[in-house]
Formats: sequence, C-alpha cells, structure tokens
Amino acid sequence: MLVVDLPKRIWEHKNKAADSFTSKYDSNKLVYFEEHPTIEPPGSRGQAAG
Repeated sequence: MLVVDLPKRIWEHKNKAADSFTSKYDSNKLVYFEEHPTIEPPGSRGQAAG
C-alpha cells in the first residue's frame, strides 16, 4: 500500500479512525516501512532495465 502521509496513517490506526485490519484485530504497531525518493511500481524496483 502506498502511503503519502505516514504520520496521519499511523494516527488513524492508533485511534482506530480507519476501518481496517488494525481495528479488526486490535493491532497498532508499525513493524516495517520503506521510504523511496520516487513513486515507481513495486515490480520495477531492483530490476535491471532492458
């Protein structure tokens, strides 16, 4: 999932403001995220051109 505003998304999950997996299973810890300088399709990351 692409998240543009990570602090907002974390707040939504911690406050159960979004109807999501975290509210359903009472989970609110961020385990992992990646920051990238550009938005590109996940399949193209790490692949050589050509």
